[in-house]
Amino acid sequence: MEIMYTNVLSNHYFETKKFLSFMGDIKDLKLLVDEIKEVNFDKSKTVKSYLPQADDYLKALGLKLTILEVKIGELASTDLKLIKLIKAILLKPKLIILNNVDIGINDRVNNRISRFIRTMNDSFNIKFLVISNNPVFLNMINRNVLIMKDGIIKYQGDLIIAIKQKIIPKPPIIKMIDLIESQKIDYTLDDKELLKAIYRSVE
Repeated sequence: MEIMYTNVLSNHYFETKKFLSFMGDIKDLKLLVDEIKEVNFDKSKTVKSYLPQADDYLKALGLKLTILEVKIGELASTDLKLIKLIKAILLKPKLIILNNVDIGINDRVNNRISRFIRTMNDSFNIKFLVISNNPVFLNMINRNVLIMKDGIIKYQGDLIIAIKQKIIPKPPIIKMIDLIESQKIDYTLDDKELLKAIYRSVE
């Protein structure tokens, strides 16, 4: 259940939100989203049978066009996630849910996913809900996070504030900033911003 979608958005929560970063269990989504459907494939069929005209999408996600001839059951796990994402886009639903897609994927691909879904939102006005326990990945999508547990909203707001309030465990990048706290560098979840801050601090 890595890529899901819905055409029913009865909750007004999404009216003003294009992207939602979410920490919590998939079952907690029932309070926000109705009629969730999963993207499923027949493993014996080729990618082309599901994505007959998706060359631009494949290229945008760094996939070679030769993947079209590969059978679904023979795809690497990362490639399968990306193919499911493209298929969900082609369905043009109101909301696409990415459920822990970042697990097992390197930063380069995660960056591509982030750019890709922003482009798809601009092009088709599809909203995205991204579930992850990785604040660095969520930060690529949207700095505002909704944290739920057992159907109860525990926190809603900025990721950095959630980390400072110990609602979210400190990721490695924040622990690194703590080690160089004598330089008074502000918390960030973006490695490029951290490098800039370090450079400014030693000028």
